[in-house]
Amino acid sequence: MDGASVLVETLERAGVSQAFGVVGTTVLSILDKMADSEVSYVSTRHEQTAAGMAAAYAMATREPTVSISHVGPGAANQVIGVAAAFRDEIPVVSITGNEPSTVLGTDYNHEWDVMGVFEEFTKHGVQLTEAQFGRQARMALLQAVSGMPGPVHIDVPKDVSDAEVSPLDERSRTMLRERDFHATPTRARPDSASVAAVRDHLIDAERPLIIAGTDVRWTESAPALREFAERLQIPVATSQSARGAFPESHELSLGPVAHGSIDAGNEYAKSADLVISIGARFSDLTTDDWQLIAADAVIVHATLRARELDRHYVADVTTLADPGSFCADVLDAVAEDDVRFASEANAACVAFDEARRDLLEPGPELPDRVDPRRVIAAVEKHADDFAYTTGGGVHNTFPRLLPVDDLRGYFGTRNFTGMSQGLPLGLGAQLALDRQVITFEGDGGFAMVMQDLETAVREDIPLKIIILNNDAYMSHAVRQEEHYGGRYVGTKYTNPAFDAIAREFGMFGEPVETDSDVDAAVERLLAVDGPGLLDVHVDPYIGS
Repeated sequence: MDGASVLVETLERAGVSQAFGVVGTTVLSILDKMADSEVSYVSTRHEQTAAGMAAAYAMATREPTVSISHVGPGAANQVIGVAAAFRDEIPVVSITGNEPSTVLGTDYNHEWDVMGVFEEFTKHGVQLTEAQFGRQARMALLQAVSGMPGPVHIDVPKDVSDAEVSPLDERSRTMLRERDFHATPTRARPDSASVAAVRDHLIDAERPLIIAGTDVRWTESAPALREFAERLQIPVATSQSARGAFPESHELSLGPVAHGSIDAGNEYAKSADLVISIGARFSDLTTDDWQLIAADAVIVHATLRARELDRHYVADVTTLADPGSFCADVLDAVAEDDVRFASEANAACVAFDEARRDLLEPGPELPDRVDPRRVIAAVEKHADDFAYTTGGGVHNTFPRLLPVDDLRGYFGTRNFTGMSQGLPLGLGAQLALDRQVITFEGDGGFAMVMQDLETAVREDIPLKIIILNNDAYMSHAVRQEEHYGGRYVGTKYTNPAFDAIAREFGMFGEPVETDSDVDAAVERLLAVDGPGLLDVHVDPYIGS
């Protein structure tokens, strides 16, 4: 068998169902074999979009998902999406074609140090060889989903792809079919001494807080987390990458903690005398640059990621454990009536919910621009069951306040967030889900990837896109006002009519220019069968 056939068979037998990419001569043979396989391929208009779509699809399905591109510039264009997947531990399989192995090292044509660069932000990387092809490909797929998942990089020189290579042996074929290659639960029980210490700290605590993190997503521990919080009546906040691990409409929810959260939730966190991190990293985002947790607070840290233990905080209890086992074992150790924090929990969570509602309350009706809060209100009014995505930027101020009630309710790569990620994530999530997906994106980020509206139309992906358009890189324009005397350098520009561009691609597109237009426009958008877009001209200073 040639290399392309073995690679595609490996993907197929490992249960990979979806690939995204941009064609190039070095991957044409792989795509040709993929056309006759169980792996569905979607061609995108940019490699960044392919990697972003793969990330969201993997988050929604928990299966390794392929982003594939040509050598050199094509591989370089994957970097943003793959690096974002690495920071959020998403099993993206990044496949790059390469020049023939016989010329590598000679600065040939598109050659560059793709292995050295991708090594910095992938869990595992391999350049396939003829002699070890099948084993190397199989190992890469296993690495993507084993333990805590993450992106892997498979580089395929053109001559190796076309050559006769070592096939998968029968044992590998059987193993690939029988093993669950989804990101599957890794169980690691906490040690008994840690469980006893956590029980004692719970008995002594007065204002405890749970911070839930990414481990909950990949170990399917959300039900165990909910039982733990409800039984003990402890408020729960999540990291940005774990939104939905605990329902944000729940009476015990404090939403996402620290960066991008609400003051009411963060104030409770600062006053907590016991912080129980269940699968979170204690990153700068989760702890507001490590200022959120009081110096005298007791810290319990349970995670499957050994490198994170005592990395930023010296915890009173550290245990290498999965969230489900940790929650179950601690509950077994706590007597039924020993620990309940209902009064503290209820007051904090009511304050959080009231603050969220206040922040989303629209101001007086505007005659010539749109209050973005009206857009959020209209979405909540007309969308019954939806997930959403966002990119980076000031447009995120109000969409991020929409509550997320399950792990398929929000798709964001906030640990490496940037403008332009909202649309790729939205396209990938919409392909994976039966529910409606809505992308909120700023004009700056959208303009970086808007060519993939064509992908949405061609593939009939019914994503609904709402551009909160302020004709600027507004988060930076505000900083220029505050710190540089209002001299705008590189932050103001003139946008095209994005709604007209959407219609030119063959999809629904409509401008929204005043508050009075919002409600009906959102209703029309959500009624469209296929993809649709609203270009909403918002007041640039509301929420900035």
